[in-house]
Amino acid sequence: LWPPQKLRDELEKLRGQMLRAAEELRYEEAAALRDRVRQLETLELAR
Repeated sequence: LWPPQKLRDELEKLRGQMLRAAEELRYEEAAALRDRVRQLETLELAR
């Protein structure tokens, strides 16, 4: 289980990595990061 602040921090970090990957045309990596963000957002919403 993720503490709320740790989950928000991780989401922020992953979103930044996702945007950088997309800017650098690393689309497969960006898509994997997007999927991970969605998983964590689902956890956050389930609280």
